[in-house]
Amino acid sequence: MGDHSSWTLDCRAFSLADEIRRIQPTVSETYEFLHQNPELGKQEIKAHEFIETRLRKIGFDTFEPSMSAPTAVIAILDTGRPGPMIALRAEMDARPLEAGVDEPVDHQPRSTIPAPMHNCGHDAHAAILLGTAELLFSKKDKVSGKIIFLFQPAEETPGGADDIVRDGILPRLGVQRIFAAHSAPGLAVGTISLAPGPSLAGSNYFNVKLTGRGSHAAVPYEGDDVLLLATHLVQQLSLLPARRVDIANRPLVVSVTKFVADGCASNALPTTAEIHGTVRAFEDPVSETTGLSLEQMLHDEVTRFAAANRISADWTFHVGSPPTVNDLALSADIIPKLAPSSIPFEQQLG
Repeated sequence: MGDHSSWTLDCRAFSLADEIRRIQPTVSETYEFLHQNPELGKQEIKAHEFIETRLRKIGFDTFEPSMSAPTAVIAILDTGRPGPMIALRAEMDARPLEAGVDEPVDHQPRSTIPAPMHNCGHDAHAAILLGTAELLFSKKDKVSGKIIFLFQPAEETPGGADDIVRDGILPRLGVQRIFAAHSAPGLAVGTISLAPGPSLAGSNYFNVKLTGRGSHAAVPYEGDDVLLLATHLVQQLSLLPARRVDIANRPLVVSVTKFVADGCASNALPTTAEIHGTVRAFEDPVSETTGLSLEQMLHDEVTRFAAANRISADWTFHVGSPPTVNDLALSADIIPKLAPSSIPFEQQLG
């Protein structure tokens, strides 16, 4: 890409701390609105309207629609000077709460809508991105090229990023690099953590349905006691990474998240049991480039278990989101620019 300094904002020309104080009302207002009005993936109607309205008020007038993700907001800042095209991205959607669970009453701000809640930080992410858009728009005479501000829907559900990619928006706009951030409660305030290479594992999902002979609870030997067998399988699947994989070189977590077995009476052993779970890994779970694939390994474990206990097992596996892998060359370019100054940033903010 040549001289990377062409897209670097020269903060020496102004006080970054002063600019952050200036945009703080926008960030706070956005965070409070989104937190009070949580919307699930692909239903971010209020968020879309709020964010686009604020962007237009700032001065943005060029937006790129997404046919497959209509609640996305994609705003373009064209500096009018030649330079690279980069994108800054955040999510907007909330998460559903379990039935009967509400947000704690002492939260301020607090959701005004029962059931969904912003408990993964997307409200903060979108607020930060909107504040960044306001700051960079006001300093566009100090930046070259174009900057895309991408407010993505449906991060918690299928779609969202996939839809935007499938629409061909990024190559059509000529996006060369994308930057994103995610809040982390374990980090101290004012701290930024950046991990070159793999940083977040991919998520994949499996379902197992075990079927055997039911029986009266008083005579379990007349059936297969599928429920008890299923509890053993839960342990085997959960322990598989530690016993079947070199997890030092192939990091892997298998977690069972749902277990369903119902004999329909307290004195009846069920004929079926269902196990649902997730596989988190930094590799393609169906690829055999490193040997037996993770999906095949789990499938074989279930198949052998069912055969040994003379029951049947139906196995399904769904490949979900791929791992997050930060570009090594981009990381090497960016990290030196993030070196802390001699004065802690929180002290700069005063």
